Order: sequence, then structure tokens, then C-alpha cells
Amino acid sequence: MKQRSEDAFDAVLHVTPVNKVDKLLTKLGDEGFGEGPSASQVLSISEGDTVEVTFRGNITSSDDRPLEVQFNSNVSSHVQFTLTEVDKYLQKNFPVYRGVVQVYRKYTVVPAEVRSITRKVSDDEAKQGPEVKRDLLCELLISIPKYHIEPCPVPVKAPITIHNTRDPVNEDYMHSLAAELGEEWRKVAHYLNVQRVRIQAILRHMQLGERSDADAKFDMLMTWLKRAPKSSDKVAILSTALIKSGREDLSEQIRTRQREYREQQIGSR
Repeated sequence: MKQRSEDAFDAVLHVTPVNKVDKLLTKLGDEGFGEGPSASQVLSISEGDTVEVTFRGNITSSDDRPLEVQFNSNVSSHVQFTLTEVDKYLQKNFPVYRGVVQVYRKYTVVPAEVRSITRKVSDDEAKQGPEVKRDLLCELLISIPKYHIEPCPVPVKAPITIHNTRDPVNEDYMHSLAAELGEEWRKVAHYLNVQRVRIQAILRHMQLGERSDADAKFDMLMTWLKRAPKSSDKVAILSTALIKSGREDLSEQIRTRQREYREQQIGSR
């Protein structure tokens, strides 16, 4: 089972042969499912077995459907679902909600024909049909963040003052830069060392309709700017992150802004 790196609420469970596990984990990582518990121990199941997913603890699925998958070693056997908390008021002492995914093998047992030469067979015994049984295969510990319940403060609401006058990087420029960035803004965040949990919170706010795409980019840039040491060369740091993210044009733009800013500082003396 894996959870999407940018949205821990989005989860997928695969049932796969042992010799395909490494390849599957690589594929899931490429698709963005890089978080979550490690693979379970080796389990014994057969072709055509139905695997059922249930939950216990303070995490469950918000999907209104049975979570089942029929195992077939030749095709992808997986089920995707959305995680949510059971009670937002529980586990207050933890930074995340915790729970357990339970994986069962569900199968049908057809009873043997009931015969007796010493007693009369009851109608109930004679009419007894197939019985559905469930065997617990494994349990996987999972967690989901609480930022959708207890959202982080939105950086744009916090005023910021740039004390280092050598850097022409300020809140107004962050607005301008956010408008110029495209999908590569997440790469920029990575190279600026913005924490993954903060990016997840920003994305979640956007998915809930609380912030726009432009707001998300601005929030990311302001998160970095507020945490950057006052003595750091913000132009160099931001320029390098933009180059590594494939936006050399924006890197040159901020370098030009720095030169113009310095010329203005000299002219004002």
C-alpha cells in the first residue's frame, strides 16, 4: 500500500507476485505514490482470490463502496481509495491521525452434502448454502496529516520586512514571480528546500477551493522567504532554484532586477 506524496489522503493497494514487487514500487514512485507503509510480508493467496480492504483505528475510507480486488498475477490487481479520519477530536497528542489497514482474503466454502443414517436431517441443514469466509492476511500501519483540520497559517497574511537591502526580493516580487511560474513551481519548492508537509498543506488548501493555483505558488515562495536567513543571498538561492527547475528566463529576470536595484541604491547616495 502506498499514499500519494503530494496528497497523503490518496492511497492505493496492490496485490502482486513477489518477483514483481521491486518493479511495482518503482512504477508507483514514478506515479507519485512514494509515501506509506512498507510492503507486507509474503502472503499465500491463489489466482482468483478476492482481497478485501477494511480499517480500524482512527482512519477509514471516504469511498462509499466495498474495497475489493480479485488477484490475478498477469494483470494489475489493485484498488484505489481516499483516506479520512474517523473522529477529528481523537489522537490530539499526535501530529497525525493513525490507523490500520486490514487486508483479508475472502472466499466461499461450499458445505459437503449432509447425510445421516442415524437421525433425520433437518430442513435447515438440507438447505444450507455456500458460506463466505474471511481470513486476515496482514495489517498495515498508516497515518494521514491533520492540516485539513488544523490548517497551517497562510503565509500571505503575515507581514514580512526585508532587512537586507542588498536583496531586491520582497513580497511584491513574490507576487510577480508566482504569476510567471507554471507547473514547475513544485520543483522550485524542492530546490528551495520548502518542507514537503508544507507543500502538501498548500495543495490541500487548493484542492478544497480555499486557495487558487496562483495563491499556492505565492504561498510556497513566501514560506521560503520567511524562513530564509536575513544574511543569505536570496537572489542567488532563488536564481539557482529557477535554473535547476528549467526556468533560466526567470533566473535572468531576477538577476536583472538585482542589477537595477543596486544601480538605484548607488544613485540615491
